Amino acid sequence: PSRRTFVVSTFSFGLMAGALVGLGMVADAKYGVSSNMELPNYIDYLIEKNEVPDNSKVLYKGADPSTLLRRLQDAERRLQEIDSLAEQKKWTQINGIVTGPLGTLSMTLSQIASPESSPALKTAAKKLKADVLAIGQAADKKNGNACSNQAALARQDLKSFLEIAFD
Repeated sequence: PSRRTFVVSTFSFGLMAGALVGLGMVADAKYGVSSNMELPNYIDYLIEKNEVPDNSKVLYKGADPSTLLRRLQDAERRLQEIDSLAEQKKWTQINGIVTGPLGTLSMTLSQIASPESSPALKTAAKKLKADVLAIGQAADKKNGNACSNQAALARQDLKSFLEIAFD
C-alpha cells in the first residue's frame, strides 16, 4: 500500500461516484402535468366562509346533561367521605378524591357555568372550586379539622350552586 496506490484507488473511486451522480435521472412526471393544477379561488373561499354549517352532522353536540348530573352526585357522595378519611388521617386518599372525582367536578362546573351564564352562577362555581382546593391544601398540611370544615363548606356551596344552576 504505497502512496501511489492509495491516490489511484481514491481517484478511481471518485470517478465512479462522479459518473453515477452525473448520470441524468429520468423524471417520472410528464411535461406540463403540474401546470394543470387548479389554484384556490378566493371567491369560492368567501362563499364557503359565509355558509352556515350543518350542525346535524357534528359528532360532539355539547355536554350530556345526565353525565353532568351523575358527576355532581358522585362529587357530593365523595365530599361526604372526606370527614371519615380525615378522622383516620388518610391524607393520600383525601388528595386522591380531590384530584379525581372533585377534579372532574371542577371540569363539570366549568361546563355548567359557561361564560354566557349568570354572574351569580359563575361566582358560585368559583367559590366551590376554591373550597375543593382548600380541602387539598388542608390535607397537604395534615390538618383533619380544616379538611372536615372545608368539606362541609364545599357541600353547602355545592348545594347553593345546584340551586342557582337548576332553578
